[in-house]
Amino acid sequence: MISSYVHTQPNGPQETHQAILALVDCPVDAIGSHNEITSKVTNDLFPIPITKHSSGDVYYCGWSAKKSFGANSWLIRRSEGNVLIDSPRWNNSLAKQIQKMGGISQMILTHKDDVADHKNWVKEFKCKRWIHKSHADAAPEAERLLEGVDSLFIGKNLKLIPTPGHTAGSMVALLGDQKQILFSGNHLWWNPSKK
Repeated sequence: MISSYVHTQPNGPQETHQAILALVDCPVDAIGSHNEITSKVTNDLFPIPITKHSSGDVYYCGWSAKKSFGANSWLIRRSEGNVLIDSPRWNNSLAKQIQKMGGISQMILTHKDDVADHKNWVKEFKCKRWIHKSHADAAPEAERLLEGVDSLFIGKNLKLIPTPGHTAGSMVALLGDQKQILFSGNHLWWNPSKK
């Protein structure tokens, strides 16, 4: 039997804030706290800025979903329309924050395991979903399907690249031209030091 426990309590405001973010983000509600801490939780914790980029600023959405095995979701804020990478757990507070940031025009579902509450996000924002055709059964209502193994630009400096392996219809999103950010589904990668 595997068990987890807290070996050190947060020390100071910054660590307490990080612990609260983890509490809100936890897909299985495994983190608890006293009411004196949770009563201070505000509705605008997420999305969190990760990095600024010439092709769109990147934010972590939080609210990981149990239905997506706790996968991460990202928001790219772009002048031509914001893009949601994978689906976070549906949450009104997060939706309101994203609305303030310009909403969502496209959603990229990198593979069938990370679709979570995609229907709720589409209902709220009327965005168009991308998913690989071999995973269409995970989101049969998806408006746009990527087929085969050829990459496809879906916006300026935003490309979908099929990467079968994790699942047959896995794909990644690549943002940027010179300095690039790779969204692999559950993770993102970039080199912050690269000019």
